[in-house]
Amino acid sequence: VFCQNAIDSAQHYHDLATQTVMHKKVVYINRLRILFRELDQDGDGTITVDEFRRNLQDPRVEAYFQTLELDTSDVQSLFALIDQDGGESLDLEEFITSCMRLKGYARGVDMAKLIYDWKRQHRAYEKHFRHIEDCLHRLSGLPSDLAAARRSPAPPATAMSRVAS
Repeated sequence: VFCQNAIDSAQHYHDLATQTVMHKKVVYINRLRILFRELDQDGDGTITVDEFRRNLQDPRVEAYFQTLELDTSDVQSLFALIDQDGGESLDLEEFITSCMRLKGYARGVDMAKLIYDWKRQHRAYEKHFRHIEDCLHRLSGLPSDLAAARRSPAPPATAMSRVAS
């Protein structure tokens, strides 16, 4: 009986916590909708970078962003991060989705993903540069180690100079 009560209590706590999180998300999305309507000054259903910048000069709007845990210290970068498609304007869905993603401070998983992506991109660049170096080596007869080529006193012979001699 005691164990069953503990299990039921834990389940109830879990259900309550889940409902609280879901409720907070709905409230947050509704607050973003209100903010979007305020930022969309001309009422065309989009927010341009100019509308965004003008509105963030208003301390009330800046404070509202802060209550949503969105940093407004760099307006241009914030707009670029929200503008997922790079279209220079934001519609309601793009605004809400991006603000939800940017809410709060960077989490450990965000940093881990950033490091992973950087390392993967770095390896791809290294592979690409090695390929370019190999191509240049085949085309010009340069040694594959460019550092050694920089140390050699004489310029490397080109294919044309070999033909001439």
